[in-house]
Amino acid sequence: MAFYKGFTPSLFLSLYGTLAMTSYECLNYIFGFQSGKEKAKSFWIPFLTGAASKCMAQAFLNPLNLIRTRLQQKKYSAEEVARMNLCDASKTNLREQVVYDGFTDCIKKTYRNEGIGGFYKGLTPLMVRQVPASGVFFVTYEAVLKGLGVEQQARE
Repeated sequence: MAFYKGFTPSLFLSLYGTLAMTSYECLNYIFGFQSGKEKAKSFWIPFLTGAASKCMAQAFLNPLNLIRTRLQQKKYSAEEVARMNLCDASKTNLREQVVYDGFTDCIKKTYRNEGIGGFYKGLTPLMVRQVPASGVFFVTYEAVLKGLGVEQQARE
């Protein structure tokens, strides 16, 4: 069963691409930008809407990603570390670590120990990385669509 730890949240994380692309197209629609049709002067629209859409998807799914990561981590108590001779437990500053029994147990313990903010740990550095990477991704996406002559017909 150790191979399947974090499997349930991983299923939901497959929605990431769907959320990102849907919000990207919705934001583009709001700004009057159509994929594959606009000229090069519209560089900033796909850059900013792409960055915003992936950040929204990431913020929405960050709690599931955090739960998945915590379920997949193997945690050891100070006694277990000493028993396995991994390091000198008397010289290290090991605190008691939380062990999770499953998906709902992880949610309960995270909320009880850290509050709602605990589900969003690590989101700030993730967004700092996400904004430029997503912007460049969607500008490239638009260039490829235009280069291939693909026109979006869903909105027409």
